[in-house]
Amino acid sequence: MLSLLLLAGCAVHDEATEPHTPGPGPLPSGEASSSPGTETENPADEHEAVLVLASVDVDGKNVSVSGYVTGIIEDNGSCTYELTNDEGVVQSVERTGVADRASTSCGVGQVPIEKLPSGSWKARLVYKPVDSAAQPVTSAVETVEVP
Repeated sequence: MLSLLLLAGCAVHDEATEPHTPGPGPLPSGEASSSPGTETENPADEHEAVLVLASVDVDGKNVSVSGYVTGIIEDNGSCTYELTNDEGVVQSVERTGVADRASTSCGVGQVPIEKLPSGSWKARLVYKPVDSAAQPVTSAVETVEVP
């Protein structure tokens, strides 16, 4: 009888019936924190064109450019490398995008040096996805000095 009285004072705590309010501290795995009226950005939705190389080749015969696009993984998109000088002259070379594990590779493009008068040239990569309704993605500009 004494043991029944001792057990009668114990309460059973059932977490499933009580609301959970996170306190100040790290959230348990799988829980996301969000404030009302804010959107959560998904970095996987970001598209970025990256110009990896833009330089005169060692032999001086070409300017080589290469790059890739993150956030888009597809074959057959259009990669256009553009070189523009201060007078507005544009030389471009096109390559077809090739999907790899985590991006779209644009490969290497070359412009013969005789098509590029001496001086500063601004190089950039413009990627047009296969989906014609999608917006093109443009890299930051890199400067190439042509001797």
